[in-house]
Amino acid sequence: MEIACMRPVEAKGVPLIPERGDDERVARLNRLMRDVAESDPEHVTFMPGPKEWCANPAISNSVGYRWDGVHLYKPGAKLLIPAIAKPPPPVSINGWGRRPTPPATASRLSCRPTST
Repeated sequence: MEIACMRPVEAKGVPLIPERGDDERVARLNRLMRDVAESDPEHVTFMPGPKEWCANPAISNSVGYRWDGVHLYKPGAKLLIPAIAKPPPPVSINGWGRRPTPPATASRLSCRPTST
């Protein structure tokens, strides 16, 4: 899942970590995750998050969406649902899932019993 742009603010019980608000740092981490997904698309999927976190200051700066500028509150969670509700592309895990195409030279095997 894509890391969202964050706008940390002081909130009771939560330490203020200013580097979370560094959009370049967040973009760099997202590029790394995209690169990993692109290098192994059969096993890894990068899921983009809501564009509003970075593109809409009325949302990205609102403590109504993220009560401390980082962690989601109910309206922020509702923004995230469409991104996570889409099923990711099928992947193969330990032989389960998508079947690889057999090589052209592979012969087909029969599961029928042979008579003796």
